[in-house]
Amino acid sequence: MREKALQLVIDQVDMKIEENKGEGENEDVQDV
Repeated sequence: MREKALQLVIDQVDMKIEENKGEGENEDVQDV
């Protein structure tokens, strides 16, 4: 169970990093 939660957090951090990396570039990022 903990691994699942950890994976979720990691995924969210990854998404945030991608967002910051692509400042303004909306390629694969679909955020509503």
